[in-house]
Amino acid sequence: PKDSGATGACLALSGQHVRGIELLQTGLATHLIDADKVEGLLEALVDYRSNEQSPKDTGQQQGARCHEEKVDSIIRSFESESVREQRRLGLKWKCAELAATCFDLNISDDLEKRLEKLRACSAAEDSPAVKDCADSILQRIAANSPQSM
Repeated sequence: PKDSGATGACLALSGQHVRGIELLQTGLATHLIDADKVEGLLEALVDYRSNEQSPKDTGQQQGARCHEEKVDSIIRSFESESVREQRRLGLKWKCAELAATCFDLNISDDLEKRLEKLRACSAAEDSPAVKDCADSILQRIAANSPQSM
């Protein structure tokens, strides 16, 4: 991820699951391809690989950058329209703000302080999305805590 580790910490400590488009939104995945398109994608990549110029033919750095852009372009061409639309709208995970506030690994808060921040976010009425994420995470933590047994 491109964040301070807050997303991973949030997911690990809360047990929250992300799938599909949320993997792109969190930055844990770079591409999302439907299963029925994978075979075609692999064929396109093999075809590109067999026809590409070697990096030394085009200059090492320029060739590597060009190669990376071409591979990315091939992969994106197999993404669904809904994924393309999400990219156009901007990929932002619904809990990104909350994760940055409560789970930033650059801040040396202990778990209890992080839970206090979560509770404060849960009580806040000014941001429904943050409140919903905080509520969900607190419920999951409470349900999975050894103390809940």
